[in-house]
Amino acid sequence: MSKIPLNKIFKIDYGNSFDLTTLELCDELNEHKVNYVSRTRENNGISAIVKRLNEIEPFSAGLVTVAGSGNSVLESFIQPQPFYTGYHVFVLTPISKMTDREKLFYCFCIRQNQYKYSFGRQANRTLKNLLVPSEVPEWVNEIDIPQYKDISKPVSDEKIQLNVKEWKWFTINDLFDVKYGVNLELNAMTLKADGIPFVSRTSNNNGVSAYVELIDNVLPNPANTISISGGGSVLECFVQESEYYSGRDLFYLKPKTRMSKNVLFFISTIIRQEKYRFNYGRQANKTLRLLDIKLPSLKDNSPDFEFMDRFIKSLPFSMALQNNDKQIIKPEIKKIENQRGLSDEELIKKYEGGKVPMRKMMKAMLKTKPPEKAEKK
Repeated sequence: MSKIPLNKIFKIDYGNSFDLTTLELCDELNEHKVNYVSRTRENNGISAIVKRLNEIEPFSAGLVTVAGSGNSVLESFIQPQPFYTGYHVFVLTPISKMTDREKLFYCFCIRQNQYKYSFGRQANRTLKNLLVPSEVPEWVNEIDIPQYKDISKPVSDEKIQLNVKEWKWFTINDLFDVKYGVNLELNAMTLKADGIPFVSRTSNNNGVSAYVELIDNVLPNPANTISISGGGSVLECFVQESEYYSGRDLFYLKPKTRMSKNVLFFISTIIRQEKYRFNYGRQANKTLRLLDIKLPSLKDNSPDFEFMDRFIKSLPFSMALQNNDKQIIKPEIKKIENQRGLSDEELIKKYEGGKVPMRKMMKAMLKTKPPEKAEKK
């Protein structure tokens, strides 16, 4: 398949370059509010929802945004609603009529060029000359995409206010048994797409770095616990709903009393608020069990788990937390090979030699639904 410059397929415009601090933040979308797209790689590039400006028309829904600089250079997304943009964000309009699947295909192709850039080598001047396939393969429009439910709504319509001043301090060790994980080395394990999650100290993807085969005589960490980093990304923690293996400096918190999944989500969020106490040189391996966190409490000074559960259910997108097993798409493990010794030169050669499994990777990406709305930041 031949390649042509990106500007032969898309009209490329520079975005609004709005500073988020100068805009009025809002809670949810309506005809007077729009998404604010920045250079983040999270949440479809959407950082916030802002009030629409009378004198400035937002970009239309269905266009593609591309980060031109920063650590997320070339992150590309279709925007499902009208939007404004921050600094160094480009807006791509197809020159010819294009389906959403075809736009996603080109988002994927643009991202595959990220290895050419870094924080010091940006794409602001060269994006228009980026080479991409001249045609979209037929299979892109043939992929079967499952139907998704609207999961943006809260489980409960109850409006709950947080009064942190009335909360009480609790020690982690009073609420959980603090256990060190199985401490395995990912490079020594066998990758398996439908295997068991391997949780590391990463702050992304719920802490899951890969899926691996079970090891004889090595019991996984138990399900329905909170995984938490004692080093590296200190205090990065996630609720793990299934059994999992873990790497070094990874602990898990096992509730001493019955806690619902929503309560675990609430507490893990509170734990993250204590990250400022730690850094790479001051880790939490020895002090984690003694960490104090502030939680809603009852008159007898015990934790108010019922309140925590109700609060999570009142949040937007809490519907996704209740029955999310069918929504989970396991991450691609294509990058693990690089962690096992593939040099940058070999990685680039593999891509340019056409050995990247595009069809398989595109299927995973096409099955991921863009968010309906962003939370207030």
